[in-house]
Amino acid sequence: MTLYKILLPIARVLVKSVGCRVEGAHNVPAEGSCIVASNHVTVCDPVFLACAMPGRVLHFMGKQSLFDIPVLGWLFAKCGGFPVSRGEGDVSAIRYSVSLLREGKVLAIFPEGTRSGTGELNKAFDGVGLIAEKSKAPVIPVRIMKVRGRKKGFRGRTRIMIGDPLYLEAMDMPENKRERRTYIAAAIMESISMLGG
Repeated sequence: MTLYKILLPIARVLVKSVGCRVEGAHNVPAEGSCIVASNHVTVCDPVFLACAMPGRVLHFMGKQSLFDIPVLGWLFAKCGGFPVSRGEGDVSAIRYSVSLLREGKVLAIFPEGTRSGTGELNKAFDGVGLIAEKSKAPVIPVRIMKVRGRKKGFRGRTRIMIGDPLYLEAMDMPENKRERRTYIAAAIMESISMLGG
């Protein structure tokens, strides 16, 4: 993770220069595991998230195709990212995610699985519910919004809203295992949708 720590200050200068505003940073725990669950608007979202989290190193789950891109894939892996095969029930990625959380680390995930071309929120994959249930880690909902300028990349002002942590033990969940994971995933997306209203 040395490369992550070297690049982060540079990324913060870049993000600040384009007018990124972060709200609710105090909701990120200073230590211990948590799942940072964010909507996905642009390819630059991982950089925005990394810069928005005070004092925490994020381990990003990313689609397998990212790791197949020369240089970018290597860079992502060196900064703690790891691949997931979308739509295939990637057991190894889920196990690795849970192991990171049990070590007290921070997992960053985009529950929708892909970018939203319109900025509207999509349905989350149940995988985020499974990871949250198995790890018992609190979930930090995050919403990224382009508020001015170009809707893609770094250009244009960006607003990042970090919500109150979600604790599974406080939820009244279904008894059925599959329904429970769907319920958790939906609850996470609902928390994200409530930010920035």
